[in-house]
This record gives sequence, C-alpha cells and structure tokens, in this order.
Amino acid sequence: MANPRVRDMTVGPVGKTMLMFSIPILLSSLLQHAYNLVDTVIAGYLYGDHALAAIGASSSIYVLLVGLATGINGGFELVLARAFGSHDEKKFKSSICASLVLNLLVSGTIALLSCLLIRPILRLMNTPDEIFGQTMNYIIVILAGMPITSMYNFEASLMRSLGNSRTPLLFLAVASVANIILDLLFVAVLDWGVTGIALATMLAQLTSVILCFFYIKRSYPELHFAKEHAKPVKALYNELISTGISMALMNSIFSLGSVCVQGAINSLGTTVITAHTAARKIYENMILVQTSLARGMTTMVSQNYGAGKIDRCHKAMRCQILYTVAWDFLLIIVAFTLGSTLVGLLGNSSNPEVLRMGRMYLICQTIGFPVLEVLRATRMFLQGVGRKLIPIGSSTIELIGKIVFTFLVIPHLGYLGVSLTEPILWLACTIYLVIAYIRVSKNLKEGAQTI
Repeated sequence: MANPRVRDMTVGPVGKTMLMFSIPILLSSLLQHAYNLVDTVIAGYLYGDHALAAIGASSSIYVLLVGLATGINGGFELVLARAFGSHDEKKFKSSICASLVLNLLVSGTIALLSCLLIRPILRLMNTPDEIFGQTMNYIIVILAGMPITSMYNFEASLMRSLGNSRTPLLFLAVASVANIILDLLFVAVLDWGVTGIALATMLAQLTSVILCFFYIKRSYPELHFAKEHAKPVKALYNELISTGISMALMNSIFSLGSVCVQGAINSLGTTVITAHTAARKIYENMILVQTSLARGMTTMVSQNYGAGKIDRCHKAMRCQILYTVAWDFLLIIVAFTLGSTLVGLLGNSSNPEVLRMGRMYLICQTIGFPVLEVLRATRMFLQGVGRKLIPIGSSTIELIGKIVFTFLVIPHLGYLGVSLTEPILWLACTIYLVIAYIRVSKNLKEGAQTI
C-alpha cells in the first residue's frame, strides 16, 4: 500500500498542487522567523535599543552561515526529489545516507570555524564598542548551534522531497512554543540577557530535530536505508556535492554581499542599526509567501524534471510568478501606509529618525518586489532542472554590486543608499537570468543533457 504521507507532484493540477504543498512551507517559515521576531521584540522591550542593535549587528553573519548550511541541504533535496520522481529507489536511499554524512561534516566545520573567527569578523564589520560584548554573547551561541539548525533543515528536506511539507510545520510549531517559554524563563526570570535569547532559540530548534527524527523512523520506511546504501558511490557524491555547493554558493555569495552592506550600516551608528534591524525583520516576514512558493515550485520542478515532464516545470514557474506578484501589490500598500507604525511596534521605538528610515527602507524594497519574483522564479527553475552554474552567476553579480554600493554609494547617500542597493541589483540579476532561462528552455525542448 502506498504511503499516504508521500505526495507525487508529477500528477494533478499544477497550480493547486504547488499551492497545497507550499502553504505548510509558508507556515513553517513564519514559525522559523517567529524565533528571531520573538528574540527581537523581547530584546527591544526588556533591554532597549542597544540589545536590539546587538542582535541586528550580527544578523547578516547568521544569515550568511545559515544560508550556506540550508543551501547545501536544499541542493540535496533537489537530488532526492529527482530520484523520487524517476522512481529510482536505490539512488534515493543512497542519496539519503550520503546527504546525512555530508550534512554533519559541513555543519560541524562551519560551526567550528565561525566560532574561532567571529571576533575579528565583528571588528571588520565596524561593530560599535557599546554593543560589541552583547553582540559576541548572542552570536557565539547561535554559531555553536549550527549543527542543530542544519539537522532540522536536513530532516525537513527529506520529508519535502517526498511531498510532505505538513509534518515539519507541526514539529516547528511545538518548537516555537518552546522558544517563547524558554525566552521568558532565561530573560524575564533568570535575566541572562541576549545570551539567554540565543540559548532559548537553539534549545527550541533541538526540540524540532528530535521530534522529526522519531517521526521519520516510525512513519517513513521509504527513508530508511540499509548497510549497502551507505557504500560511497563516486558519481552520487559528485552529484550531491556539486548540487549542494551550487545552492550553498548561491545563498552564501548573496549573503556575503549583505555582510559587506552590514559593515557599512554599522559605521553609520546605533540609530541606523536599530532602524535597519527592525525594518529588515519586517522585510523578512514580508517575503515569506514568495520564498515559500519558490521552494514549493523548486521541489515540484525537480520531481517533474526527474519524471521527464518539462511542460509541468514551465507551468509551475509561471504560476509562481503570477501568485507572488499579486501578493506584492498588497505589500507595497502596507509599506506606504503602515511602514512607520510597524517599525515602531517591532523595535519599541518612538525615535522619529528610526521610524523615518525604517519606512523608507520598506518602501524601496516592496517597490522592487515584482522584479524580485521573476528573479527568484527563474533562478529556482534553473536549479530544479539541474543547471547549477547559472544561478551562481546571478549571485556573483549581486555580490559585486553590493561591494560597489558599500564603498562608493552608501558613504555618500547614507541609509538611502542602503535602501536602494538590493532593488537596483535585483533588476540587473533578473535580466541575466531571463536570458539564461530562454536559452535553457530551448535546450530542454531539444532534449539537451543537464549542464
């Protein structure tokens, strides 16, 4: 009997199937961001602007490293989904085993190196002296817990590759409640400051890892591998490593540019850091619908590419753009009408400069969202059909652009330059990716092999 927890996305209506798969991913993303949002709110309300700035000053480093780890797992998920779509059981189970080994090696290495290098990195990023100690206390706990974060993403990727996006959501909901309880215990009761906030986040994520492990063990015989599946296969490891590194580089190159921009933001002072921290948290929640649909689309494209159904791959991408652009127009209205209010509520600040700069940032980003949707859809489509190098090229363009803005534009325009950086670069990357998409689509139609 077929496992009811497995969803074959190579059949059924494309738009409806993608939406039903993406909605739990969206809710999971909301809960994951709730971790950081709760941290931000508690820091702002209980400890003031300096604690909020301390978390924000290191946020780009965390995003960079998490993007690296989750990118690798995202690449593994694509290989798993293609194997599932082609009904290659042996490759599927061997891929699970190899992915687990690679995931543990990579996340452990990232945690170790980042903890050793974080102090000089924060200095290079111009972290203000008045918040340096709190920033170190917060980020060192987060970095040490990278294997925990990576393992949850790995377990969730396994279930999503089989079309199950609901169960990771359920366990993440439990972890979110645990995070709030631990935050209140460590901060409001024990007064451990930003260190307690970080520790609560890591322990809550560990809860979701444990729950996912026992659920997979009990409910998914499809994910159980035997001793023969653990035998290293060079071609499989090469595919996993190349696809994982491709996704990781795409994420980390993009995030490395954000680290450069964060250094420029830090040099503008604590008020600017506070405004950007609050506005960026709002921005990150604004794009959850779009990124969730993109992740759902990528899994759908990967399964259908493995099954040889290229027309469904193109249709999934078109549906993703249509749905997300419609959502973007609502967000533009929210940014114009409620931008200052949201920044003030999140950061517990009434400083007019904080509110003004935060609103300006949100307006600039949301106006650029429709362009971002085309960028995201084409990039994830190309990843889903195995084109590994082209998305890295778009991320490289964005990295170079952010370096240019950091040293040549932001020093002259201040926070306005920060607000304009990403929307302008989104346009440049979109042009590059659309041209690549047209060429790859022609190759797929002619039956060209994956490059």
